Amino acid sequence: MSSEELVAFVKDLVNSRTLPAIPENCRGNEELEKIFVQMLEIRKAILAFSGGDFSQDIETKGFIAGGLKGLQAHLKHMIWQVQMVAGGDFSQRVEFMGEFAVSFNAMVEQLRSTIEDLQRKEELLSALTNKLQLEIEEKIKIEQALRASEARYKNLASTDALTGLYNRRYFFKAAANEIARIKRNKRSFCLGIMDVDHFKKFNDEYGHQNGDRCLVQIARLALKSIREMDLLARYGGEEFIFLFPEANMEQGFAIAERIRNFIANVPVVMTNSTSASVTVSIGLRLVEEFEGQTTNELLQTAIQQADIALYMAKNKGRDKVIVSYGEEYTI
Repeated sequence: MSSEELVAFVKDLVNSRTLPAIPENCRGNEELEKIFVQMLEIRKAILAFSGGDFSQDIETKGFIAGGLKGLQAHLKHMIWQVQMVAGGDFSQRVEFMGEFAVSFNAMVEQLRSTIEDLQRKEELLSALTNKLQLEIEEKIKIEQALRASEARYKNLASTDALTGLYNRRYFFKAAANEIARIKRNKRSFCLGIMDVDHFKKFNDEYGHQNGDRCLVQIARLALKSIREMDLLARYGGEEFIFLFPEANMEQGFAIAERIRNFIANVPVVMTNSTSASVTVSIGLRLVEEFEGQTTNELLQTAIQQADIALYMAKNKGRDKVIVSYGEEYTI
């Protein structure tokens, strides 16, 4: 083989996209065939590296093969380092490959700094979110407490603290509304005032604590005796006031008599476990004429007439229901 032929073969071996065949007149040359095998393995390794495959085994020896093996080891190690960085290990540094190492290390440091900054911001955002959540929960608690307080004060404003019945103020407001409705429909109603008989004597004999127990029991028994639509309130002291909507004289009397009888037959249990009987007197007013009077006038007139009937019940021996009907009073 001439020198020109050898140069042409080596050039093709190094530069040609396709692998050249060993010239016919050189076959059997062991050294040339050995070089050919080495170059073939080196070409395969370079092609594999260029495609991103660094798993190629390089068995040949020599300077070029050794350089490729070193490059392969570095690249494999860098791939492992990149995977570690991807997993969150920003301590990885490349100490070889010159400018690439500088760029790689700068990139990892920038990633570390960015991730840490994002983590700080996430922690700050989480803290702000938790703080906002706590503030919202606290606001909800305050609003709930305010609503509960408002409901409690409304209840206190409309109920009697001792008996739990509606108080006088609430009764007048509710009764006026109910009477206005009844007046529009031209239906009758009854209004009653009830007073505990000899209550001062009861207090003097048994004490004010038992007097309170007496009033609470009377309120409870009266509530059990009236209809669902009826209004009952503590009028003041030992007096109670009723409104029986859409009741005629017979119906109103029956309700009032049921209240009176129930109270008379259930003794008050004292603080010392003894008991005492009490009675009540009730004055009842029937209203069925609405011409010429406002709602408030009707209410006030009914109260005045019921009060007169109550006074008559007291004078006639107590423990009675007396009904005022027009100018008449009946037992």
